[in-house]
Amino acid sequence: MRIIEKIRLRVAQWREGNFLVVIVAAILATVLTYLLVWLLTPARSYVRDLFYERSWIQYASTFCFWLTMAILILKHLAYRYERAAYEVGRNLMGKLDSGATLTWAETDTVRERFVDKNLQAYQRSLTFNRISNAMERLRKTQSTSAMEDYLRTRSDIDGSELESSYADIRYLTWLIPTLGFIGTVMGIGVGIAGFSQIIETARGFEEIRKALPTVTLALGTAFDTTLLALGLSAVVVFYMSALLKREEQLLEKVDHLCFDGVCAIFREHSTASAEIVQALADKVDFIVDRNAGNRASVEQVLRHELPVLLSQQLTQLMQAIALQLAELSQVSRQLAAAQNAHNQIRQDVRDELARHLTPQLNALEQLNALNRDFLAQLKSIAQNTSQMAAGQEKAAELRETKVVPREKAREEI
Repeated sequence: MRIIEKIRLRVAQWREGNFLVVIVAAILATVLTYLLVWLLTPARSYVRDLFYERSWIQYASTFCFWLTMAILILKHLAYRYERAAYEVGRNLMGKLDSGATLTWAETDTVRERFVDKNLQAYQRSLTFNRISNAMERLRKTQSTSAMEDYLRTRSDIDGSELESSYADIRYLTWLIPTLGFIGTVMGIGVGIAGFSQIIETARGFEEIRKALPTVTLALGTAFDTTLLALGLSAVVVFYMSALLKREEQLLEKVDHLCFDGVCAIFREHSTASAEIVQALADKVDFIVDRNAGNRASVEQVLRHELPVLLSQQLTQLMQAIALQLAELSQVSRQLAAAQNAHNQIRQDVRDELARHLTPQLNALEQLNALNRDFLAQLKSIAQNTSQMAAGQEKAAELRETKVVPREKAREEI
């Protein structure tokens, strides 16, 4: 168990940056990959040709793949270390009384749990470091608000650091398929150039047929480089996305532990009462020192001077409270006066609008009445017009009935 803790501690140190170790691991993994392909695949098989016969692009893609995987593996181990530290921190906070309420003077109650020598392996973890620094900030400022501000700031910084820690990985995940596309362009270019040369120099179809394998090999390089690069990139992107999601969830859990587990057990400290108590303590120490430890003199002085001191301190406190109350009363009166003025302005504006708009409203009502009369007259004219049109149609029909018999009589004659 201790060996595992030491490994996690070492990984936590590596996460701060040991690029040489990552490069060496990537080189060894690349060599081992090509060795396994050579030993496990038959000669002239597609897999062996995919790794060995498709230009230097395959070597570069494989190296970049293992370089990215090495970084991700180290980050995964660091994540497991941070997750274990979070679980330990949550258990430590769970051991406190759920109903306990502490002040800044009792920060050591929490801090001593996180600086225990038995938990030395987790001192560099995010959870322990953040809570220990928060307790130190609370002890210095004597304010839970300052501690909460520190935790919020630290949370934002840790989130930004997590996002920036994936910058190199994102570049490598972009580089791997880019190398594949470079191999594609190179293969197609070499194939087309070779085919053009064959066409120019060939004297017959037999020579073209013999030279075609060279062209097809270049085209195979073009497509196989992209195939391998895309396959390796898919594996890296899947691993990176899963690990990033877990780390973000862990940061959220650490924030929850700090705000709901640590800040919730501390209450805000009152500096006014602390100043009074400190003044009394200083006065008592002064009295004891002045009387050189004479108990009778100390008691005599305490009986006469301590009530006076208490009266002075309480008087000052009551004066401060009265001053605050007077200021609040003045502010209330100002607010009431401002509200009355606002209401008066609203009433004046309403009256002014009513005075100016009343004639316009009356004129509009008169205009509406005139419009109604005009529409009624138009309706009456329309009815008269329709009646006249109907009468004219009947007269025309009567004339037609009289004309027809006359024409028939003339035809008979």
